[in-house]
Amino acid sequence: MDAVLYDKKFGYYTTNKQKKINVFYDYFTSPQVHPAFSLLISVLLQNINFLLNKKKIRILEEGAGEGILARDISKYINCIYDKNSKIFTYDASDKISTDSFWKIKNTNNIIPKKYDIYLSNELIDSFPVHRFRIRSNKIKEIFVGIKNNQLTELELPSSNNEINKRISPLISTLPEGYTGEVCNEYNSWAKRISMLVPSGVIISIDYGYEKNQFYNPSRKKGLLRCYDQNTVNQNPFLKPGKQDITSHVDFTSVNEELNKLGINKIFDISQYEFLKNLGIENLITDLQNKYKNNKINKKVYKQNLNAIYMLTNPNGLGKFRVLLHSTKDLYDILNKNEDKIFKKNKDIQCPIITTSNEYINFLSIPKKDNNMIENKTWKEIFDL
Repeated sequence: MDAVLYDKKFGYYTTNKQKKINVFYDYFTSPQVHPAFSLLISVLLQNINFLLNKKKIRILEEGAGEGILARDISKYINCIYDKNSKIFTYDASDKISTDSFWKIKNTNNIIPKKYDIYLSNELIDSFPVHRFRIRSNKIKEIFVGIKNNQLTELELPSSNNEINKRISPLISTLPEGYTGEVCNEYNSWAKRISMLVPSGVIISIDYGYEKNQFYNPSRKKGLLRCYDQNTVNQNPFLKPGKQDITSHVDFTSVNEELNKLGINKIFDISQYEFLKNLGIENLITDLQNKYKNNKINKKVYKQNLNAIYMLTNPNGLGKFRVLLHSTKDLYDILNKNEDKIFKKNKDIQCPIITTSNEYINFLSIPKKDNNMIENKTWKEIFDL
């Protein structure tokens, strides 16, 4: 998985990063849908700054991709909070750095600095995973083999300590042939964060489950997903280097690894709840008023309204999880002031997108067959 995604010559991200945003993207993320997402995260960052009361706030976003989130957050912080514009500095990095909307640094080349806020959006789901299968109440690890000049699965006894540790207690609950995933990267990721953020907060936005749901017996085929031309499948051998591969996040294991290092959870809520708590309904009202007062036409109104709905749809992006963790020294002040973390800024206006290649125009998406992602419910995508 690591090779087909990141290999310098044929990796998916290496060879596909230069694609422009359009309706044929293999996938899309919340920052590409509507700038309201970045605007409300900017409000969150300002609220956190108010509680931390620091003269300088250094932000690091990892897995920044094309840099849309980095660009928009930086713009809104400087625009909305002009008097505080010099408080925030924003660094963005990605494992594969390319031409983008924002200057993206290569993660491997980042000079270690001390940050106050660590932010990631759909980063953890891209971590490579090990796959396993239950055979006769025993754990078999799935390796990559070759048969008739084709890549194929090869089941061998598992020697992976992390797989055995996580799955052995669950064997009696898993049916014959059950296929699942274990990610070994959470530990090294947590250690990296503890070095980058000795005192501060960690904001993680991603999709996944707690462990009791993650290894659900009814989800027999596992949670590995492959995306190509807005279609979804579970065959990582189908187009190596030509399709994106992700796996849902085991949030229980993520929390455990962070807790070991004294980084504790403040909240874990859906993206829908997160955006609602920060005032997305106020942005919708502002959008409606702009339309009623003839400041925007019907097409622009519908484009923006549809995009905001995509961000909050409880069967889509709205189902993503938003987690806030903090280092031990800041836990009490943040945990006791969750209402202030979600303080709404009533002065902000809804940003308006028009026809542009910077954000996805869902009104321009043509009708496609039932294999297309936009014609599937989130449950159907999860439960293939």
